[in-house]
Amino acid sequence: MNLADIPLGDRAPDIVPVVIEIPQKSRNKYLYDLKLEVFRLKRVLHAAVQYPTAYGFIPSTLFGDGEPVDAMVLCDEVLSPGVILQVRPIGMLAMEDEKMTDSKILTVPVGDPRYSDVTDIVHVSGHRLREIEHFFENYKHLEGKEVTSFGWSPCLFAKQAILHGMKEYQKHHAWKSAPDE
Repeated sequence: MNLADIPLGDRAPDIVPVVIEIPQKSRNKYLYDLKLEVFRLKRVLHAAVQYPTAYGFIPSTLFGDGEPVDAMVLCDEVLSPGVILQVRPIGMLAMEDEKMTDSKILTVPVGDPRYSDVTDIVHVSGHRLREIEHFFENYKHLEGKEVTSFGWSPCLFAKQAILHGMKEYQKHHAWKSAPDE
């Protein structure tokens, strides 16, 4: 099964699976190749920065860039590429990357007791949120690429983005599976 097609389950958008592509503190940008169904090294970051969270995608969703909804996972342990875990969305970083909407959902692991009380971005330190936003605003500068952040939105917006991604995925797959006339 293609990892991008893993079912979301009946608790979405409150709890969703995330497929990890990039471990926290990595400078390697791994990407799950949707066609080949393998993880590839897309590039090594040009700047002397590291991913501030684990990073991946929410399967069975599509966003404005034609790819699954991006997700960041706050976690105290390293999550390797290919790991799938259940998370709770807590907020969203609204962004534009190369003139395309490229927002990212901030999540926490469902099974980690250290995050059991974290249900919205107001429960995350302001400094941690600024670090994450700073990374995504700046990690492509040395590549000559523009990224714009529009700031953080609370949990409700994250869940709405996931619902929108679910509908786009369903529309896309309904179109792909429609019989030829």
